[in-house]
Amino acid sequence: MYRNYLKAVAAILAFLVLSACAAKSHSPAYLNVAALKTNLEKRVKRVLADSDKNPPEIRINRTVPAEISIAGSTVHLFAVNISFLEQNGKRPAREMTLLVDPAGELEFSDLSLIATGQDPAREALDLAAKKDVPPGLGDLVFQGNGTAEVLLVSDPFCPYCRLGFRYLKDKKQKIKQLRMLQFPFASHPGAQTSVLALFAAASHPGNSFSRAADFAYNGLSSPDKKNKSRANEFILSQFSREFPDAFPSDPRKALENIRERFDHKMQAQIREAEKLGVSATPTIFINGIPVRGFAPERIDRLLKK
Repeated sequence: MYRNYLKAVAAILAFLVLSACAAKSHSPAYLNVAALKTNLEKRVKRVLADSDKNPPEIRINRTVPAEISIAGSTVHLFAVNISFLEQNGKRPAREMTLLVDPAGELEFSDLSLIATGQDPAREALDLAAKKDVPPGLGDLVFQGNGTAEVLLVSDPFCPYCRLGFRYLKDKKQKIKQLRMLQFPFASHPGAQTSVLALFAAASHPGNSFSRAADFAYNGLSSPDKKNKSRANEFILSQFSREFPDAFPSDPRKALENIRERFDHKMQAQIREAEKLGVSATPTIFINGIPVRGFAPERIDRLLKK
């Protein structure tokens, strides 16, 4: 609690300093990118001080000015999207978006207006994190009556992905297209098999991706302690009951069949998700702006734009 108190005091003092600077000059500030990068590198080195890991390369992807009004004065801040690239190139880049001062020395988090609870820098942070999502990426779930292009990146056994899927399915009046990229984690027993089975069910004549996804995210049971050792068989038996014409009756042949037919598609979708900076599920892109995790209020706010 005392640490939080000190952080709050430090943030208040920082804003007072910035407000004083703003009062002296009404011209927009410029971000000292070099200083910001140097300070980030120092922080990363401190974090990795007791580790044998090599520090990642830091890349500044995008900066967006953010003007905050405090006591009648305008404070100039910057929303900055940053990538951390592993030197061995084996892991995809990790991203984060920060709100910083023009000197590149102070970082602001949990910023909100007392009266509304809204973050006054939210629009700048969204623009800094925005991605160029290729049209038609992923599989189409539905076409709605709205204007928002939405891409859901998810794992069938992630409980918050399931919540996100159901929530977005009820937003047809706000969404123009809802598409999906599957991003199964190998650490979830049966998750990759469930994705392969989803693709197999959706590709069978008379089925649709929407129906197959409905089953994968609503009707499919994930393996529990009793059947984790036979997770693949457990998943395929459920899909076979729901879509009997789409799978060979022999579970071993069914698994070989769907791996041969759809593993390349699953790996391609994983790579596409990684290109968009996805490292956890669910990640929802609304007109290119990422929402990380299941956050209904933030989803609704972006759908209204």
